[in-house]
Amino acid sequence: MDGTYVNSFDTAASANENAIGITTNNTFIWVTDIIDSKVYKYQMDGTYVNSFDTGASGNSDPRGLSTEGYFLWVTDNTADEVYKYQMDGTYTGIHFDTAASGNGDPWGITKNDTFFWIVDMTNDEVYYITDAIKQIVRNAEKWEKDYTYSLQTNEFTNIHQREDNNFIRQWFQI
Repeated sequence: MDGTYVNSFDTAASANENAIGITTNNTFIWVTDIIDSKVYKYQMDGTYVNSFDTGASGNSDPRGLSTEGYFLWVTDNTADEVYKYQMDGTYTGIHFDTAASGNGDPWGITKNDTFFWIVDMTNDEVYYITDAIKQIVRNAEKWEKDYTYSLQTNEFTNIHQREDNNFIRQWFQI
């Protein structure tokens, strides 16, 4: 790829008149529309396939979107959230807050297996956020061997934790 213009397609013909975000999985292209709160799906040649409404999941201001090939992740600029959808547009019920990390104006997004990178349009920053839930699921069986759960306190305790903290106090003795 050398940047040579090849072709274009008209998103307005499919009612996507305010296209802003774009991603692909090398089979389809998805494009967000900031006015009608939808994600439009196209074949690689630009042929319209279908669309889904992000507003029904609470995402009323979709901007950027990304895929790692399994899910679509769509930023919501008004709620400062990222929403997770199946590739067919079905909302998974999962979303996370970007404002907690300082990103109060999320637009562009990209993802790999470990991190999200999300552009904040107000403070000109790129935030990278760990995909912690995926890590927990991937490592839960291994990690659960190191912890016990208490029904009385609703807490997990590391089984390797020492009961007395004298060894820590020794660090601060002069």
